[in-house]
Amino acid sequence: MEVLTAYVRVHAPLEEADENAPAAHPEPDIQAILTVVGRRNRTFETEKSQILDLRDVNLEGARLVEANLSGANLRGANLRSAQLNDVSLRGTDLTCANLTSVDLREARNLTQQQIDSAKGNKDTKLPPGLVMPDSWKNNP
Repeated sequence: MEVLTAYVRVHAPLEEADENAPAAHPEPDIQAILTVVGRRNRTFETEKSQILDLRDVNLEGARLVEANLSGANLRGANLRSAQLNDVSLRGTDLTCANLTSVDLREARNLTQQQIDSAKGNKDTKLPPGLVMPDSWKNNP
C-alpha cells in the first residue's frame, strides 16, 4: 500500500486548480490504484493498523464508491467532484480519516454521516447542504 500511495503522491500532486474549469478526473493509472487501495484490509499480517498517506494529492473527480479510507491521511487533498457514494448509498468509509483542509466541494453523494465520522478543520471545504461538525471549527 505504501508503494501505491507513494505513486499517487508523485503522479497526482496537488496543484493550483482553476476554480472555473470543469471538473477533471484522475488519469486511468491513478484511478486503478485508488480502486485497489480502496479495497484494502486495514491490517497487515501482524495486525498492525495501516494508515494510507494520500496527503496533498489531486483526486478531483475520482470514483471512490465503497473505498475503505478509514483512518487515511487526506490532509490538503483535492476531492472536488469525487464520487463518494452511489445511488444506493454504498459509500466510502471515511471513519477517522483526516480531512483537514480537504476540498470536498461538489463531492457527489457525500453524506453528513461520512463528515461526522471523519476529522477535519475550519479550512475543509464542504458541499452545500452539509454542516461542519463543531469539533472541526476549533481544530487548526
